[in-house]
Order: sequence, then C-alpha cells, then structure tokens
Amino acid sequence: VTAVENYGVGEQVTSWSDVQAGDFVQFWRNSGSGHSVIFIDWERDGDGDIEGFQYWSTQSSTDGIDYNAEYFGSSGSSVDASHFFVARAAMPADWTGW
Repeated sequence: VTAVENYGVGEQVTSWSDVQAGDFVQFWRNSGSGHSVIFIDWERDGDGDIEGFQYWSTQSSTDGIDYNAEYFGSSGSSVDASHFFVARAAMPADWTGW
C-alpha cells in the first residue's frame, strides 16, 4: 500500500466490502510470516461472513504460480485480520507524478 500510494500509481482500499479481484494484498500471519498476492475472492462461511480469501501468487505451497486460500484466525498459521492490507492500482493515465 505504501509503495503504491507513495509512487502515485494507486491507493489503499480500506473497506473489505470494496476489495475487488485484481487488487494487491499484503498479509501477515500470526506466526510472523507474510506474503504479497493478487486478491481473487473472499472465502465465506455458511452465514456469508468473510472467513478468508482466495488469491493468486507464486510460492512453494502452490508449486509455482497458482491459486490458494488463507483463513483469518488466531492460530500461528492463520492470517491476522488486522495485518491485511489492500491496494488498488490506478490506470496509467491517472498516475500522480512524483
């Protein structure tokens, strides 16, 4: 988010209801590990509440470029919802000069 905003090529998305497929996500797990990914969609429970997210990225757990899902929670391997950051890139014509 910081890089996208500092270089004038996009902005932070602060409301989860506004997150769209193709947005950039930086997330951190409770274990301290994290990852930068491309958001695809939300994972929802039976009541329709957000419990995680689907993404596209490259990493060893996807054996290269592929889709994966992570879930919010308090275990070490779960994603810390307070450390889930979303940025949306702007069209080049809308970039701000720096």
